[in-house]
Amino acid sequence: MLKTKIISFKYQLGLKKNLSSKAYNFKKAQNVGILYNTNLFLTYQVKELIKLLEADHKKVTSIGFHTLDRGNVPPSSIDMEQFNFFGSLKPHDDLDIFLAKQFDLCICIDESNHVAINYLLTRTKAHFKVGISDEEYNKKKFDLIVKCGSANKKFSEIIKYLKIIESK
Repeated sequence: MLKTKIISFKYQLGLKKNLSSKAYNFKKAQNVGILYNTNLFLTYQVKELIKLLEADHKKVTSIGFHTLDRGNVPPSSIDMEQFNFFGSLKPHDDLDIFLAKQFDLCICIDESNHVAINYLLTRTKAHFKVGISDEEYNKKKFDLIVKCGSANKKFSEIIKYLKIIESK
């Protein structure tokens, strides 16, 4: 599909200027963005992560991306229809707010390496980007990769490692 190839090309361009070299400190982080794949993670699971972050006094904004029409997609989610033929994003209130916001931290919850999620990640204005895998293709797009064990512990593991990192 041509649209997917164009989005992939834009993602590769975005990677070149994507990673920050800024220090990260979880205690000082205030705004957190969560970009997630709704096909792999259910809304209640993401809400669990949001609760963990809000317990640490973080302001959290999330948006989901879905490829399957399960009929029960979260209201703050988008799909491939959000991209026009040339791979540019169409206006969407939730997505526009998400991409315009300055995040201290952006957590990407996607193990599928979906090209649209990758592209959206490069478009975020996040100072520090965290992912959940150890696959080779993820090393260029994240500042930190947390390899998580069981599905039940994924989010607590992410928070655990973010708290360990202390930078001045």
